[in-house]
Amino acid sequence: MYMVINKKFLQASLVTLAILPLTNCSSGVDGSSYIGMQGSALWFKTASQATKNAYFSNICEGYGFKKGTNQFATCIQTEVINQKNRNAAGIAATLKSYPTTTINNTYNNKTTTAPAYCTNGRVMTKYGCRYR
Repeated sequence: MYMVINKKFLQASLVTLAILPLTNCSSGVDGSSYIGMQGSALWFKTASQATKNAYFSNICEGYGFKKGTNQFATCIQTEVINQKNRNAAGIAATLKSYPTTTINNTYNNKTTTAPAYCTNGRVMTKYGCRYR
């Protein structure tokens, strides 16, 4: 039996491992706790909506937008999208640096990507990492 590495699981693991040692739990504007630096992928997953709104409101006020205007709302939407895109680009760059190899799976005629090396006593086969 072998384990297939789920790309989303790997992404979440890399983000958690990269950020968690650098941060601790912090309190949001409503007293709720969150993990990660403000604006990080982990922060987006753990911070309350009120905390996110306050963070991006401060940014847009710093740009000179007035609360309650359409421009202010557009600024917040733009900042949220831009931050999520920066986070995704950082994760993608990290994943590109992770060594992989291409495997032609003859069972379902699909090409899959697997780690370039195997761990825990497994060996690389044309189906991926397997135990002998």
